[in-house]
Amino acid sequence: MILVILISACSSRMNSIPQIRRETILQYDYGPFLKTEGFKEKSPFIVNWREDPNCDPEEYECLCQQRLQEIANDQGPESEEMGFMLIACSAVSLEIHRWEEMEARQNKFLSIFEKLLGPKNPEMAHYWHLAGSNFQDSFDLEKMAECYKKVCSLIEGINGPVEPQYLKDLNLLGLALSYYGRYPEAKEYYLKALDIQIKTFGPNHTQIASTYCSLGDMCRHMMDYDCAIDSYKKAIKIDSGLFRAKGQSYGKALAGLATIQFYTGEIALAKDNFEKALPLLKNDHNAWSAAYLNYAEVNDSPEVLKQTAKILNGLAEKLTLFHGYDNLALAANSYRLGIIKRKLGEMEESEKHLTKCVSLYEKSLGKDNIQACTAMLELADLYITTNRPDMAKKLIDRVSVIQSQTPGVGLQQLGDVLSKKAELESQQGKHSQAINTYNKLLKICKSLYGTDNLQVATVQNKLASAYMDEGQYETARPLIESALDTCTRKLGENSPNTDLVATNFAYLLMAEGNVAKAMAVLEGILEFEKGYYGRDSAEVGITLDYMALAYVKLEEYELAEEKCLQALKILKNRFGKYHSEVGSCISMLAEIHFQTEHYQDSKSCQEQAVAIYEEALGETHYLTGDALNTLGIVNTYLDDYQEALPCFEKARRIMEQVYGKNHPETGSIYENLAICYEALDNESLAQEYYQKTAVIEEKEEFSRPYPFTSGHGDYWLEIGNK
Repeated sequence: MILVILISACSSRMNSIPQIRRETILQYDYGPFLKTEGFKEKSPFIVNWREDPNCDPEEYECLCQQRLQEIANDQGPESEEMGFMLIACSAVSLEIHRWEEMEARQNKFLSIFEKLLGPKNPEMAHYWHLAGSNFQDSFDLEKMAECYKKVCSLIEGINGPVEPQYLKDLNLLGLALSYYGRYPEAKEYYLKALDIQIKTFGPNHTQIASTYCSLGDMCRHMMDYDCAIDSYKKAIKIDSGLFRAKGQSYGKALAGLATIQFYTGEIALAKDNFEKALPLLKNDHNAWSAAYLNYAEVNDSPEVLKQTAKILNGLAEKLTLFHGYDNLALAANSYRLGIIKRKLGEMEESEKHLTKCVSLYEKSLGKDNIQACTAMLELADLYITTNRPDMAKKLIDRVSVIQSQTPGVGLQQLGDVLSKKAELESQQGKHSQAINTYNKLLKICKSLYGTDNLQVATVQNKLASAYMDEGQYETARPLIESALDTCTRKLGENSPNTDLVATNFAYLLMAEGNVAKAMAVLEGILEFEKGYYGRDSAEVGITLDYMALAYVKLEEYELAEEKCLQALKILKNRFGKYHSEVGSCISMLAEIHFQTEHYQDSKSCQEQAVAIYEEALGETHYLTGDALNTLGIVNTYLDDYQEALPCFEKARRIMEQVYGKNHPETGSIYENLAICYEALDNESLAQEYYQKTAVIEEKEEFSRPYPFTSGHGDYWLEIGNK
């Protein structure tokens, strides 16, 4: 926007109110507007002040105040000249960040011209646009939107062509309304803009492509992906058919399509379209930054994540300069920073930004507002990952309450809560509860997306994992097969989503005894992950650990140890020593040593695994209990029942707390305690625990030994039974 100011006092005094200038309707850009020949004759002190290389806004402000007083004394406080002077002075207030003064001056010039012209005169669109433009530059989008609504209502009564700036106002109004979640209103203004543009320019003008991009963005935020995709494709068709290099609209549309493809799990397509879009947007910093932030979702390499954090930090600094910056803008920025910092492994920074996001939403919208729920759920997920289940549950429960008190909450939002609730239950070892929650989530996803959908496949895969954790492999199989079929058809065999489901499928095959086929699946996964994530990625490390497990099943212990050590090196480098994945890998190494009768080495490894689980997950986590039980079994093979006993007792307390006293996991510990007490000649306690085991076995009928949920514990249970 061009800002204007005075350079000298008016050379003549005017004794009467001049006639309002009516040469041009809707000449929006108020640099030329105030510098038209007719106006310069009346007010030669108005110039384009930024052409002055030695411009000092504070000095101009002093001149503003001086000139306002002169006009008030000479022409009157509500004269036309006072109105024009207030327009110029509001620009100076904007430049020096005196926001209240800027708004007060705008209110005065609007009042003056409404009295001179009448509030419904179409020429008032000039002045409402100027006020809205200042609010836009001060990032007060809500007030900007109200001003532009006034512009639109005034212009709608005009017959004949309108100026291009009016179309820009329509688009900006749609953008602001979308920003505040007022999507039906936003859509109305975008469609008005399209109707005018098509009538004015024909159906294939580049401005129409730009509006289609804006409409697509709005529909995307509404999760109306069909409408969004249709709009983006129309923009692409227009921009690619204009006999020129593909331009801004083409790039924006590609970036929009890529974002939807990311949401729907088409990661490879999303990445490809982002990489095509970014070079096309290099001359539009805002559009490039927005696309790059979404690109970081599909390319989380450290370089991309660091660049993304830099963009977000820069935006935060700019936002805080403005009086009307709006806490919602900072909240959205803090949310994205929280996500990026988590991907960079900076958990404390991630927590700080997500907490700030929630606080900003509460400050703007009240204590229990639905907009903050997404950030709360992301924060809950962070707490799940960092083993703070109580804090995670508190947030999940709070979101559930907010949803119950908010009319019109959609299935998508309800599904988000169920997803986090199920993840928390799985993390705590409450697999039967997780199964119930995932089933509810699956029903919602099928209702939203139909059965042949990647979101549905994701939930099916997680539900299958929960069933396998409960040992219900037959129930898990059709879920995994359906998920794998959907991902393979829609994404191909080599994609991250397909990779996740295939890993689960390999584990299922091992549990069913088809180890050779499982190994073939894992080898394919490993090759894909090395190319996609890198040879030293966490994904590769985890798959190598699974392969070690398969080699143990095949009794090829040298190969198992080789894969396990490779996995351990990668996972330690990626996560550090105290991480649950590292603990799982060391527990696998303990098993290999055990199977090769190196019991002392097995004990040493399992002691490390226990220490890691206690540090990473806590002393009451079910995986810690599983690891303690394993350590107890190793001690019994060393004939050290005195050392085995406290391991089993600690495991018992954990499993009773996690599962209760009548669960098969707990029953397995009871049986190990009975054997241990019997070996220590404590017949009374041995019989007590044998009885507890028998009670559980009578209640629970299993066709196979019940596995421990760490993924390795089924071997230890079989060994314990022997």
